[in-house]
Amino acid sequence: MFSDFFKTLGNRFIAGGDWNEAFSLGIKNNGNQGKELKKSIDANHLRSMSTGEPTYWPTDSNKTPDLLDFFITKNICLQNTLIKSSLDGSSDHTPVILILSPIAIPHDSGTDYLHNSKTDWDCFREYIESNIDLKLSLKTNEEVDNASLYITNLIQVAAWTSTLS
Repeated sequence: MFSDFFKTLGNRFIAGGDWNEAFSLGIKNNGNQGKELKKSIDANHLRSMSTGEPTYWPTDSNKTPDLLDFFITKNICLQNTLIKSSLDGSSDHTPVILILSPIAIPHDSGTDYLHNSKTDWDCFREYIESNIDLKLSLKTNEEVDNASLYITNLIQVAAWTSTLS
């Protein structure tokens, strides 16, 4: 099904969106559709492109953030692309934006920071206080790992939403 879809797009394309079934980008929910998508990407010599950060933020504390929104490309020069997260959305997904340029885009190889001089620390604190779940179970190694991922992602989102570029 995925290969048939990609063939309809021609020899050069960018297909992006909420794929909702993850494959091999470090994603835990590797269901059958995700495996089929991965096979199709490999068989058709396609590339997946993402920010490498979670894009799905579940409200259910038993679920962990996941990377579900990304681009699949064919015959697109990676040097002419840049992918960024957009914090303008209001859903449980962080939109991703692919910038395509006719010339190579310099990629910042420096250190990224979660905050800068324009960080609103009161906003940061309010975000943490209103969104933190203090009733997470920490009885197993997996629960501790999930809680660590949860708090890390909570801090990142709080920083991103509280900091101007």
